Amino acid sequence: MLKIGKYYAQESMLFYDNETGTYNAEKTPQFGDNLLYDYYCSLRDDPKNIPDMGSQKLFN
Repeated sequence: MLKIGKYYAQESMLFYDNETGTYNAEKTPQFGDNLLYDYYCSLRDDPKNIPDMGSQKLFN
């Protein structure tokens, strides 16, 4: 679990444009209709939605 967390913390999830040598948010593909922002808002608005991560949670 920590290796996965480290990967997502260190690696950009944006499209890397080889022509410009930069990351480009506009060219990064998106799939689905669920947004992380909306998910966090649902947790904020109704704490009953917070999943019990058991032994896999990173923080107490």
